[in-house]
Amino acid sequence: MLMEQQRRQDEELARLR
Repeated sequence: MLMEQQRRQDEELARLR
């Protein structure tokens, strides 16, 4: 489940980019 949270954070960071 940690991978899912990391993927969500990665998507949020990409949105900020």
